[in-house]
Amino acid sequence: MVGLFVLLVGAAGCAGDDDDDNGTSLAQAKSGCVIGGCGGTVCGKASNIPPATCQVRAVDECYRDAGAICEPQAYGLCGWRETPALSDCLARMRDL
Repeated sequence: MVGLFVLLVGAAGCAGDDDDDNGTSLAQAKSGCVIGGCGGTVCGKASNIPPATCQVRAVDECYRDAGAICEPQAYGLCGWRETPALSDCLARMRDL
């Protein structure tokens, strides 16, 4: 059984915090984008990351550990570029 912990968190507490508790995150933020959210899965401009519920999920590990890149996308907003390692990790999580 998988538990879910939910907590309301303000952007000021999480925006730009792309390291997990051990400081071993491989995720990268580039060109004015920041990584936020308690699970490190929110990618956006610092001024646009709103307060959100914090849902700690197993899939969050993929963004921290697989080298996801938070960067400007063709449509002008920040978003994730999926590396091959991130795609593989997300596929494994879907299969669980």
